[in-house]
Amino acid sequence: MDKFYIIPDSGAGGLIDISDNEFYAVGPGMRGHDMPPHVQLDIKLPVDPGSAHVTTQIGTRRVFTPLLIGGSTPVEFREKKNDLIVGTYNQQVVFRFDRDDTPARDLYCRYVSGLEGGLQKGKTWLNTVLVVTASDPFYYANSLAVSKDFTVGEAQLTLPWPPVRVAAGQLAEDMVETNVGEVLSWPVWELHGPFTYAKLEHVDLGKSFEITATIAEGEIIDIDTRTLIKTVEDRTTGDNFWDLVSPGGEMFPIVPGVNNMSVTLNDATLVSKVSLAYTPRFLRA
Repeated sequence: MDKFYIIPDSGAGGLIDISDNEFYAVGPGMRGHDMPPHVQLDIKLPVDPGSAHVTTQIGTRRVFTPLLIGGSTPVEFREKKNDLIVGTYNQQVVFRFDRDDTPARDLYCRYVSGLEGGLQKGKTWLNTVLVVTASDPFYYANSLAVSKDFTVGEAQLTLPWPPVRVAAGQLAEDMVETNVGEVLSWPVWELHGPFTYAKLEHVDLGKSFEITATIAEGEIIDIDTRTLIKTVEDRTTGDNFWDLVSPGGEMFPIVPGVNNMSVTLNDATLVSKVSLAYTPRFLRA
């Protein structure tokens, strides 16, 4: 049986199962949860009929969910309705789609309408359409999140990356990562000192970036390439290390399918490490 949950970021209201068939029931006719909207940008032709296509943008997603809220008494009904009101009020929420045949997928969204009250209601029930909007229109499969390490002088045992053994003093190795998602994912990297030079490269995309600095043992540089974040920081001090990134460098995503990449650390020791983390993203629930 497919399950649907609303999970407030703030923790207020906890995880709300809107498909429990006791206090909530999702009706037929949900829409907006599969293909995200496409915005086609064209320019008019000065002489010829029609237009010329310029680009396609993936727009903001809206999901419309027919929802019945009820209780055995008016008090219980108001409590269950209020759980949703408090849980979605002025905050980001996770709309989780947990289907029988696929891992759960999370949509990060915000409430738009449906809990204001309406005509289709009684003392112990409300029949409405819950509307949420997602600025990021893609679904995240958090149960499939990837987190992998590269270290110096010891074998790597986590597949699908092959075992790696490199000479002490340098970490330099090609790696292959398979992204099971349907759209690209932007990774988070951790560079654990000591090292004096780091290079991260996506061979297939022809993109790379380098950091040249003396990073001490115990110091960690966090490189977050996710959309609307894009930070390079010292984890301990919070200092902005963007000025350490080589001019002309390009941060790169993990594309769907096979990714051939390489990592390099110079003047590394046995405690030096490069970590990669990302979450596969999908087009539909």
